[in-house]
Amino acid sequence: MRSRFTLLVALVLCLVPQATSVSAASTFASTAFETQWKQGEALAPNFWGPLTNASDGITEEYHYSGTNKTRLVQYFDKGRMERYGGVTNTPDVRVTNGLLATEMVKGQIQIADDQFMSLPSPEIAIAGDPGGSAATYADLGTKGAGLLGPAASKIGQVSNDTIQPSGDLGTIALPPIPQTTITVYDSATKHNVPSAFAQYRERAGLSNIGYAISEPFHATVKVAGASSFVMVQVFERRVLTYTDTNPDPYKVEMGNIGQHYYQWRYASTAPVPATGNAPATGSTAPPATDQMDPFGPAAPLTRMYTDPQGLFTLHYPAGWHVDAALGMRHAVGLTGPFTTLEMTLDIIGQAPTIGGEIDAFKAGWISQGVGATFSQETTRDGQIGGEPAKFYTALLSFMRDGKPVTLNVLFAVAYHGSDAYAVLAFSGGAQLARLGDITAMIGSLTFLK
Repeated sequence: MRSRFTLLVALVLCLVPQATSVSAASTFASTAFETQWKQGEALAPNFWGPLTNASDGITEEYHYSGTNKTRLVQYFDKGRMERYGGVTNTPDVRVTNGLLATEMVKGQIQIADDQFMSLPSPEIAIAGDPGGSAATYADLGTKGAGLLGPAASKIGQVSNDTIQPSGDLGTIALPPIPQTTITVYDSATKHNVPSAFAQYRERAGLSNIGYAISEPFHATVKVAGASSFVMVQVFERRVLTYTDTNPDPYKVEMGNIGQHYYQWRYASTAPVPATGNAPATGSTAPPATDQMDPFGPAAPLTRMYTDPQGLFTLHYPAGWHVDAALGMRHAVGLTGPFTTLEMTLDIIGQAPTIGGEIDAFKAGWISQGVGATFSQETTRDGQIGGEPAKFYTALLSFMRDGKPVTLNVLFAVAYHGSDAYAVLAFSGGAQLARLGDITAMIGSLTFLK
């Protein structure tokens, strides 16, 4: 007899009716992060950026040795810290830093040591004010691709490549000064590094900056609204800028790669935060994910979850994450772009009658003795993954801690073989929050067996 699985896909959204913003981080997500932050700030001013500009700790999906696992991360102005400790079968506690610049330039988010998901490179200015005259990460991968290809050693020569606001490349005659003269050739990536950046990297450490992944180039950008002529170079983990007119020790600075990456990965529909390459005092914090429009359009389904038993796949937006804690109780659990948004998946056998799962869902609530009632109910037939499905919506009212609660409910059930695949969504208020995400994810469900 074919073994029966339990599949219940439950999405619980306990959102307040009106979206509210979340303040910047007030503490480090890990003491290990605090230790690394202090070490970096001791090396150079504004090495990471102030804690008040950092995100809260985020649990991100990352596959270790082919197993679904997560890691704790925290984003700062200048980069991301990743805590490997606390992960199943990972006894050590250590902090690593992501290849954020590499991922944005290539348009690939790394979700495992050898696995990536595609996301178009962002139209975010590499240096200077957002929306200003600087070329973007997307420009580097298109018109500016010549800066990314392997280059011959130019030690002793002066950096003279330029990139226009349009992304077009050119050259410029510059006086030979020591800071812009090539002194190091990164043979691992086949790129030249000028003296100013080579000296800064030597002080900051290769592990913090990485090898160069572009040739150095010059551009006119706007910082705090004023035009400035800067030399820029993209490294694996950071973007460095050199401004000859800046006072020491701010001639060499790091771009706000952490803010840019956070914006790219989690808040692509929100405005890019104001980020200059000047010292970050007073700069805007990365936007919290709770600032996303809860009723906005669906985010792109750029990630895929594959059931370990090979039963189904499900695509979901980058703002959602596989949550290992939820996965311990369900087939898979995901948390959404709000701190109170989650999605859990299981598998159940079909009820004796088509649509019986909806009746069972309602009966389960009523049996809890919390005065549950359903109103404004609608039921319609449809398809999920090419299989017949039923969709049910209603307003669910009940008492919690002596106070009345009203939730908007979506319950969808698909039938495949002898199993039922159900999606349950809750949200406070008159609308179902992130409904576009939810319906898009439901529509992406694909049965493999």
